[in-house]
This record gives sequence, structure tokens and C-alpha cells, in this order.
Amino acid sequence: MKSYTKAVVAVLFLSLTGALFAEGYDTPIKPFTLPSARIHGYGGPHAAYTDDINTLFVNPAALRTAKQISVLDLAFGTTGDVIGLGKVATDMLKSDDDLDYTTIGEFAEKTGGKLPLGVSAPGLALGYVGHGFGFGLFSREYVDAEVVGMNVKAAANIDVVLNGGYSFRLINTETHILDVGVAAKVFGRYGLERADNFLNIADHADAILEEVMDGATTYIGGGLDLGTTYTLGKFKAALVYNDVFSPAAVKRTTGDTWGVVESKMNIGLSYQVFGGKSIKLAAMADYRDIFNLFKQKDYRSRNPWLNLGIGVEAEFFNIISVQVGMNDMLPAAGIGFDLFIFEFVASIYGKELGNDPGVLSTYGLDAGILFRY
Repeated sequence: MKSYTKAVVAVLFLSLTGALFAEGYDTPIKPFTLPSARIHGYGGPHAAYTDDINTLFVNPAALRTAKQISVLDLAFGTTGDVIGLGKVATDMLKSDDDLDYTTIGEFAEKTGGKLPLGVSAPGLALGYVGHGFGFGLFSREYVDAEVVGMNVKAAANIDVVLNGGYSFRLINTETHILDVGVAAKVFGRYGLERADNFLNIADHADAILEEVMDGATTYIGGGLDLGTTYTLGKFKAALVYNDVFSPAAVKRTTGDTWGVVESKMNIGLSYQVFGGKSIKLAAMADYRDIFNLFKQKDYRSRNPWLNLGIGVEAEFFNIISVQVGMNDMLPAAGIGFDLFIFEFVASIYGKELGNDPGVLSTYGLDAGILFRY
């Protein structure tokens, strides 16, 4: 049996084994990711188009061609009308005994009584990818919230991920190239959650904060990602299986249990339209979370159209880059400047938090200064 046939059999075996083991875990855990303004700008991660430190999270097979050293990411991100909510919260805290219900009412009317919110802060992004190998230590802090009428549901998390990957070339001819990659990771998450009423929060802020801190949840675990990339000239096709099996110990004040990070299989295509020194232009298209196609009888599943992503990125003179795309059936755009010592990146993108297009749509803003070389 040829070496590449053995590798394919091994990948299929690991995929099937991971799916079977995951069935025994009742607590779903959200994936550990590395947010990127550039990626958000061209419509989300593309399995067949990744060339920077994010390769460790997107497709380990691309470690064969990606090359970058990351020292630090000073990146901020927001989701939804964070400024509007901040004004409401500030007005409420300024008042003594009498709350200004006018401000709250105006905000609720403006948002239609339903608003998703999110804030992410700078974290550690120390790593290297190149020559078929990659490793990194990453962290991020973020808060996600949802406002429905006068009620707020919020979660604050700190994630830490240590991962490493390796990619090798199975086929290398004049016309066909096939790369296969695997990435292993160890992760931890410290999380706080709370659901409450605006007025109750204003009246009992200190007591609620103490109660929330006492009810924190800790996740500690590890996992495996698999990826393949096929190259034919300027055309690439990729298949990625993220979190083949990523179990974690979940520690709560109510008792300890085990959970597993939700697995996702993504397929993607990319085409390098131009690849010159002055101008580079690439187009990408992906279908993410293939497993979701087989869950459509479950009303809790996302509409399959939401998993489609398309994007275009243009780079001029290795200094300016522009991205446009679509993710969650919503538009996205971004821009980047390579200033040699650091990169400045920014993007705006749509985000659908509901299970169908237009149910709970919002927008995200990302900006950052990246020390990558």
C-alpha cells in the first residue's frame, strides 16, 4: 500500500474514532479560536487560503506553505451596539436612587428589544509557522452578551491555547501537490456567566459580582485537528476536520463533569488570480460545518445557507491589502497596512447569531496592531 493511501486510511480512522468517542460527552464546548480582523474582512476562515499564524487554527496542512513569526497582537473587537449599551450603563451608574428610565426605554426601542453584544481584548499571540512546522501560545479575553427587553445574559471568558502542528507532502509532481497536516493542542478556559435584569444589576451590582465570581467554570483539555490541501497550479482545494476529538474536564461549583469541543468539518476552494510582485489577487469559497447538513431535522440547527463563505483579497506592493467577503449571508470588508515594524488591520463584518438569515443579525468591528514578521 502506498504511503499516501496509508495516510488517508489513518485520517479516516481518526475521524471515525473521534466522532464515536464524542458521543459519550453531554456538555458541548465552544471552539477555541484566534480572532483575526483580516479573516473577518474576507468572510471568515477559508480552509484553502491561509498563510499566517492563524494556519494553526484554520488548516494544519497549510503549514507546509505558510511562513510567519508572531510576537504580539494588540487587537480589539466589538459586536453590536456596545457604545449604546455603555451609555445606558453609565447613565444608570451615575444616578443615585432615581433611575433614568427614559434612557433605558430609548435604547430598548432603538434595538427592537433584542440586541447581541460582544467585546474582545488583546491577548498573547506568540508563535511560529513555516517549513511544515508550527507552534504557538495564545490567549484571549472576551465578553458576549444578549439583551432582550430589560434582561441581560452575559458570559466573560479567558482562553489559553498551546498548540503545535506538522505538515508533510504526500504527492509532489509537476502538476499535482497533496499536503496533509495534523495539529495537537492543550487548552484552558475560565468563564463567568450571569442572566439578570437591568434594574437588579443597577441596585445590587456588588452582590451580583461576588455571586458570579463564586460560580465560575473552568475547562481544561486537549484535542486534535486534521487537514488536507490539494494544489493544481493556481487552484487549491482543502478539507479540514477541526476538533476531531477534544475532550475537557469541566469544573463547576455544582459539580465536575466532562465535555467535548464541538467538531466541525470544512471544505474550501481558492484561486490565485494574480501572483505578481506588485499586485496579488485571490478568490475563496468555503462550506463550513458539513455535519450541520445532516442535522436539519433538528429545529435547533442552523440554516445550511449560513455556513457558506466567500471572499476576495487583493494586495498592492506588499504594503496595502483589501478584503471583501460574505459570511453568515452578511457582507464583510477589511483593510490592512504593512508598516514593516507592525501591521495595522481593521474590518467590519456581519454576524448572524440566530439559526436563520436575518433572525438575530448584528455587525462586528475589529482593529489591531500586529507584530508579525
